[in-house]
Amino acid sequence: MAQPSTLFVGLDVHKESIAVAHAEAERGDLPHFVGSTGPRQAGLDTLVRRLHSKAPRLVFAYEAGPCGYVLHRSLTGKGLDCRGVAPSLIAKRPGDKVKADRRDAVELTRLLRSGDLTPGSIPRIEDEAIRDLCRARDDARVTLKAATLRLKSCRHITPSSYPPTRRSAEETVEAISPLPGMKVLSWPLGGKTPGSDHVSDQNFRRGLADITCRK
Repeated sequence: MAQPSTLFVGLDVHKESIAVAHAEAERGDLPHFVGSTGPRQAGLDTLVRRLHSKAPRLVFAYEAGPCGYVLHRSLTGKGLDCRGVAPSLIAKRPGDKVKADRRDAVELTRLLRSGDLTPGSIPRIEDEAIRDLCRARDDARVTLKAATLRLKSCRHITPSSYPPTRRSAEETVEAISPLPGMKVLSWPLGGKTPGSDHVSDQNFRRGLADITCRK
């Protein structure tokens, strides 16, 4: 029997395991489920060697998920064809909600061989780093806003001890310190108050968040 020229491989990726199925390009029979392998690099290398013994060209496809793009970069780094597919772009039968590793791997392989999978765009490592930085900045902004609102809400607890007048930061801390349950530490800006020549608005916001978070 002649060796097939191309082998299509479907991977159902999870944190602790990867379900594997493959199908030959020249045959129309159902994909064959191989089994499961570990997510470590050694397991992937063993899998690639086993599949290379069946066909010289391998085409991989997997459903993109929370495990990231490490698998894609590992396979493409070896010169293999690997395609990450968004779950929303995978064709499914109406009412089909059964999830199983073996079934998903076989279905991915079948769709890959028939050409019904649309690969998504895989970001570069630099692009992912920029995304993480933007998300961290947004989280810090939301946390700072919440801390500022908590500090300002103290005036609504005892209005008599915090009259609605414009005060400096040190006077604000002194005004809310006698409130029940409040433990205000020393002003973290080295004795300087906002509005002085050596304290920027950014440092004031940092100090404001530090006071609120350490109460």
